[in-house]
Amino acid sequence: MKNRRAWIILLSLLGIFVSGYLSWSHFSGEAVYCGGASSCELVNSSRFAYLGNIPVAVLGLLAYLAILALSLIPPRDDRQWPEVLRFGLALIGVMFQWYLFYIEVAVLHAFCYWCIASQTIITLIFILSLPVWRARTAAEEDETTGHSA
Repeated sequence: MKNRRAWIILLSLLGIFVSGYLSWSHFSGEAVYCGGASSCELVNSSRFAYLGNIPVAVLGLLAYLAILALSLIPPRDDRQWPEVLRFGLALIGVMFQWYLFYIEVAVLHAFCYWCIASQTIITLIFILSLPVWRARTAAEEDETTGHSA
């Protein structure tokens, strides 16, 4: 489980970089670097790049920061809420990102490499955040049922 947490922390930092860059681009007015293609700017300046007046990149930045903060809380067996919240944020994030990917493909007919990077990152975080069930040992079973070995 520690390995998963380390990967989630690393991916969160990557997501902060990607969404931070896209957020900076929104507020600075600078065009998004897209390796010579104009599709990134098309996607990031479309009406779908905003939720109300808030750029979706800012929402992504906040989500990645929250996922990072939750991942930095040391895990304990008697405290599951950080993992549950992290999973919930990742679930919401992955659903929203894949909706945005649909918009890129079906509506805008353009691909934003930065957006695809974020979609990949949040999908990996979601997969790594899936709950892990383990078989109970006989000692744990006895403990919960009150039987002694």
